[in-house]
Amino acid sequence: AACVIISEYVEGRGYDKAIELRNCGDETMALATVTVCLESNGRDAAAEGCSAQLTLAGALAPDAVITLCHPDADLGVPCDVVDRRVTNFNGDDRLILLRTGTAVGDGAWFDVFGEAGVAPGGRPWADVTLRRVDDTPHREGAFPLHTLFDAYPLGTVDGLGD
Repeated sequence: AACVIISEYVEGRGYDKAIELRNCGDETMALATVTVCLESNGRDAAAEGCSAQLTLAGALAPDAVITLCHPDADLGVPCDVVDRRVTNFNGDDRLILLRTGTAVGDGAWFDVFGEAGVAPGGRPWADVTLRRVDDTPHREGAFPLHTLFDAYPLGTVDGLGD
């Protein structure tokens, strides 16, 4: 079955923002089937639509990764996709990997960073790099951050794209 997860999340100073997606399935995946949805602040994308979205292109082999970075990021590592819309997060925004052509309310999600439709208190994902340690896709309910991700200090990008 198709499987794609957010495998790394970088929220740094200024525009130093990136995410890495990994094909956790056993077959090459057509990225055109994946739309990244940013759910900003208190927005409920199921009711109001995504704050921003981006449908991907190309293909991703099993265990391969693709990186998405803000165009003004100064990360010192190469980036596969540069997009200011879905990488304009600030530590309290959720990211939903949707099946292209579906609405957030349909629940046709590959993976969710955060809890869809629920703004966390404060900015719990600010000034940090988070790396996935559990490939189980998170689709709904409370976000098990510490089960799914290990945290690294601000500015850590040495694993991005690996």
